[in-house]
Amino acid sequence: MFTLQNLLHLLEKENRGWKNPTTMTKTILMALTDYNYPSDVASKVFSGINQGRNIFFDIKQLIDDEDFETYLASTEFRLRNQNFRNGNFDSTKMVEATHNLLKESINLNQDIYQGLLHSYCKNKDNRPYLFLSECFYYSLARRHDKTVSYKIASISEVKKLQTLSAWDGDLDDILPEESLPPKFWTTVEQMTAKEIAVFKTLASLAIIDEDEEYYLYAPVTDEEIQLYKDFGIGNAEFLLMAEFGLINIGARMDNPVSVETDPAGFQNDNLVLMFITQSEPFDITYKSYTFTSAGSKLLDILAIETDDRFFQRLSKLFAKQHKNRPIEFYLVPVEVMDEAESMEELEEFRLQ
Repeated sequence: MFTLQNLLHLLEKENRGWKNPTTMTKTILMALTDYNYPSDVASKVFSGINQGRNIFFDIKQLIDDEDFETYLASTEFRLRNQNFRNGNFDSTKMVEATHNLLKESINLNQDIYQGLLHSYCKNKDNRPYLFLSECFYYSLARRHDKTVSYKIASISEVKKLQTLSAWDGDLDDILPEESLPPKFWTTVEQMTAKEIAVFKTLASLAIIDEDEEYYLYAPVTDEEIQLYKDFGIGNAEFLLMAEFGLINIGARMDNPVSVETDPAGFQNDNLVLMFITQSEPFDITYKSYTFTSAGSKLLDILAIETDDRFFQRLSKLFAKQHKNRPIEFYLVPVEVMDEAESMEELEEFRLQ
């Protein structure tokens, strides 16, 4: 059956970036409607308990407010945006899996069936997200509006950003110009090879908080300052990135963390610094610098792998600074952390 639930299950098989099916479904629903649905709604949509009736009527309202082609173009853009450089799923594999499901489906009328087959042939190579957007839409529309028919959408290709030579091709696959504010373009156009190299280094030293936001651990002590210098970042580099409007260093943010029996901590792309206590709960605080909106967008585009050597040294330094507190520290690979069912399984990763 060609349903939203079955399409989401195909997507889950190709998932390479989302934490779980609920997060994945929330992202797809946001691409379809530009609304941020609660997790419980997304979970029920993925499981099939919620057949997406209200979601379809939200889409109908968007189409009424704009028009069908504008809606479809916006959905294509949002879906492509959410899967920048195939970060969350392989678009080619998803298109082929969707095509196979389409060929086997019996719940579509011939008009929609033939229209989607034509869209597949036309868009599979150059505009896969347009084909997927149509499939998501018609899977919902056919269920909740039996009178719906296929509409041929004439949507022009998005223009591409001209290559900026200093970036050496890093921005060739960037999102359409109109999707990003002028200030972003002004910043990247002004950056020379020197500023680009500094930003890439800082990106590799970024930390991820429990809300999955990237930030920079702000050095305060002499040991922390020296740690950054060992990786090529000193005060001059921090100031340079602030001048370009990529990070905020005017005021260090306090990051309070409640240390209790349930694990807490922070991580990079591959490692998690986790801490717990067997005593009464208490708070510890560390400082951070945030990325600006332009800096965060550049992080997303460049997708720089974080440096495990830096994170290992930072973790050990952090544990050392709190050695007089009743805290147990663990430095655990992300994949081990995701699969662990008890603290006993993590004992070998405990920091002494």
